Order: sequence, then C-alpha cells, then structure tokens
Amino acid sequence: MLTYAVLITVMIALFAAGDAPVERRLDFDTYYASAPYLREFILLYLVALAAATAAMMGLCWKWATLAGRPWLRRGLRMNGIGAAGGLAFSLAKLTAVIARWCGTDWDGLSSDLAPRFAAPATIFTAIGVALPSWGPYLTRMRNQATRHTAYRELYPLWNALRQAAPAIVPAARIPRGDFELRLIRRLAEINDGRLAVRSYIDPRVKGLALRLGQEAGLTGSALHAVVEAARLKSAVADKARAMKFPSDAAADHPQGGTDGIGELSWLVELSRAFVNSPVVSDVLVQLQKDREEDALDSSQER
Repeated sequence: MLTYAVLITVMIALFAAGDAPVERRLDFDTYYASAPYLREFILLYLVALAAATAAMMGLCWKWATLAGRPWLRRGLRMNGIGAAGGLAFSLAKLTAVIARWCGTDWDGLSSDLAPRFAAPATIFTAIGVALPSWGPYLTRMRNQATRHTAYRELYPLWNALRQAAPAIVPAARIPRGDFELRLIRRLAEINDGRLAVRSYIDPRVKGLALRLGQEAGLTGSALHAVVEAARLKSAVADKARAMKFPSDAAADHPQGGTDGIGELSWLVELSRAFVNSPVVSDVLVQLQKDREEDALDSSQER
C-alpha cells in the first residue's frame, strides 16, 4: 500500500512538473513520450499498470482453483481475464512509447490496438466483480424454472394415477402461490398412486419391458424408468378392468433419489417414459398378444 502511495505521489509531482500544452486524449502517451518529466510519468504509469494487472491476473487464477463457491470461482476467472486485457493494454502502449524513444512510429499500438483490449477488459472485470453476488440469484432462478418445468412434466403421470385412484388426492386445496407445497404434494400423490395400483401390475410386464428396453439400447436409469412406466401404464389399464395380480414385493420397492432433488428427477424421467416411450407402447402391445395367446390356449385345453 505504501509503495502505491509513494508511486502516486511521484506521478503527481512529475505530471505537475511537465508541460502538456496540447490536450491529446487518444495519443497522450506517444505524443509526449519524449517530453521532460512527462516521459517519466508515462513510464511509471504504464509499468505500474502492467505490474498491477499481471499480479491481479496471477492471484485471480490461483484463487479460482481454491475457491469453494462456484460463482466465486467464475468471478475470479472473469477478473483474471479482465486483468489479462489490462496487461495487454499497458504492454501495447508501453511498446509504442519505447518505439518512439527509438525513433520508430508504432503509435497505432497505443491509439488503435490498446483500446481494443481496454473495453473487453473493463466488461470482464465488471462481470467478475458482480458474479459472486448475483450468481447465486441466477442459480436460484434457474432451479425455480427447472422445478416449475418438472411440475408440469409430472402432470400426465399424476393425472393417470389420479384417475385410477382418486383417493390419492386430498380434498384440501393448496393456495396457488405456494408452489413448493404443491410440488411436494404432487410428488407424494404420485408415490401414493404407485402404491395404490401395485396389486394390478401384471408380473410379466417387468420381464417384457426389460427385454424390449435392452433391445432398444436402454441402460441405467432410462431402462429402469421405462420398466416402471410400463408397469404403471399396464396397471392403470388393468385396474379399470378390475384385473388383480399377485404382488411382486421386490419390484414394489419405491425407487428414485434419496433426497427431494433425486426423487423429482427420477419421477420426471418416469413421467416422460410413461407418456413418450415407444418401448412402453411396445410392451403393452406384446402383453396384450401374450394374454390373447394364453386365453386361446386355455380355451383349446377345455
């Protein structure tokens, strides 16, 4: 701090001692590059700026690798980029000034090239300063948008289960303004609906869905979502026909994340498969064919 205080004092003294009768807004550095006292003032200014921006760039990139908060890391990196632009700005001007001392005209580096670094550097620095404060708000806004989208995507699955088991929806209404409570209740009602239709799940559906899903190249959570969607879709249809089956205890175990976020992601994936998966449709078609063949075999045995 003391070093910069002394440097600023010396620069003020040099500028006051120098003579700059002509105002040069764009090319002050090169125009007065050889003027007594102003020459030293310009040199100190550019060297100090280069040293400060180089130090800032190094510190920002160093601490960006250590910072724990994501938005702080991003802000430090943006500040590092801004500092790099400031360093390029000062080096371009310093090169033009030294060229003047050597009798060469490289004024374009100072008047044309350097400003091209300055403007982006200022923007990056401003963004870098703002990101740690405003970034978390952006994250919350994105998360809220994602949760609203998920709420809408859950509707087809929820509606099918609600029609199959109306008792899963309590009579008490939730205020429209309380979105989080409405989302929590929708998740709970879907899980209640899955339990309500479990006795109508044909045990053959799981094997069919696994086979067809694997043939379609599905793996992991996508395959599991298709299997569960096929089980639920067949159960909803069979409940309407009052067709009950022995419960598959292993398959009836609730699936999904261990926290609210994981559960939401899982049920959204399940709802998408329930509505859009061609594998689920193929499973239901194959299940109907198997049932018709079983019925035909039974009639022939009689």
